[in-house]
Amino acid sequence: MKSKNGKTGFKIVLIAFFANLSVAIFKFIVAFITGSSSLFSEAIHSVADTSNQVFLFLGMKSRKKKEDLKHPFGYGQEEFFWAFMAAIQIFLLGGIFSIYRSYEKLKNPEKMEMVYLAFIIIIFSIVAESISLAKTFKEIKKITGSGNIRSISKFLKDSWHVELIVVFLEDISAISGLIVAFISIGLSYLLENPIFDILGSFIIGAILITTSFILGKEMKSLIIDESAPPEIVEEIEKILLESEDVKKIISIKSIILGVNQIFVAIKLHLDEKIPTKEIPKKIKSLEDKIKNRCEEIKSIFIEPN
Repeated sequence: MKSKNGKTGFKIVLIAFFANLSVAIFKFIVAFITGSSSLFSEAIHSVADTSNQVFLFLGMKSRKKKEDLKHPFGYGQEEFFWAFMAAIQIFLLGGIFSIYRSYEKLKNPEKMEMVYLAFIIIIFSIVAESISLAKTFKEIKKITGSGNIRSISKFLKDSWHVELIVVFLEDISAISGLIVAFISIGLSYLLENPIFDILGSFIIGAILITTSFILGKEMKSLIIDESAPPEIVEEIEKILLESEDVKKIISIKSIILGVNQIFVAIKLHLDEKIPTKEIPKKIKSLEDKIKNRCEEIKSIFIEPN
């Protein structure tokens, strides 16, 4: 689950930022020209996504902060906090506002003008979001080794790469919302009934709220000290059992401290024949082996029983 290139995540977020910003501007312009409710909701959607990239930049900046007396394990989890804030913003700014706007439109439905502009901006937006999604998917595939639904689902559940998780979910929800907008505007135009456009706005709001809950749930798990992915724990067990000095593993407890940062506390039985004065050397040797093979682990505490 480790990404060896820290600059990759920054590049992905930067691409998403400029894509969402440019799309948001054009959506607002066309939404006001056409009077489309669903396109206006999509513009709000893009604003939420754009500001979320700012939250991600703040979180990624926290990786560079060094540990101090108040935070002896560093500030890695601050990145999870900013991603959680992004989830809340999608919910408030994107979802709730879109639904509120749709409710207001229901009171006074308006006929859309120059609908072809709406279709042009929607197609343009789908292309832009698809490019961003393709790049994000490529990075996720590098990490998981596979691009199937099962591996993607596992990545979203177990990964600590918050920038990829946020951008991936943003792009999926954005493309889904754009498809809804395309269909709803098309129906309103063909049937000459603005209610379909307003209904599309409601659905887009619901998509945003659903996305915020999924993202919020994943970030909550990381914030409250989620354990390391199972494959890393299994690798630690394997390393320990390879040593003749280890007779039994009592427990392995781990905490994700940040992106590519794990703390591990291990309790085990060492061979009773080992002289007391040699125990610190044996423990240091085990720690070095674990760190060499599991680069994500930054801190280890081994307690011999």
